Amino acid sequence: MLSKIEQQRLGLINDFETYSKIMAPYDRGWIKITSTNKYFILASGVLAFYVIRHPVRVFMGSRRILQAWSFMRLIRSFF
Repeated sequence: MLSKIEQQRLGLINDFETYSKIMAPYDRGWIKITSTNKYFILASGVLAFYVIRHPVRVFMGSRRILQAWSFMRLIRSFF
């Protein structure tokens, strides 16, 4: 019985090491995302203030971006 429990523990340790190696890149990415959260909050506040102050510029800019995206789709459809 004790040898069976020991084998199970060794199997769990081995599986955990494999899992840790596989998930390490995802963990690093998640840490980067969560560490930049405060910058996203600050940027969204600044962007909201800019949209309130200059709604026409934002509307025209979004139209230009949409036109450029549509143009790129048109060019890609030819090639």
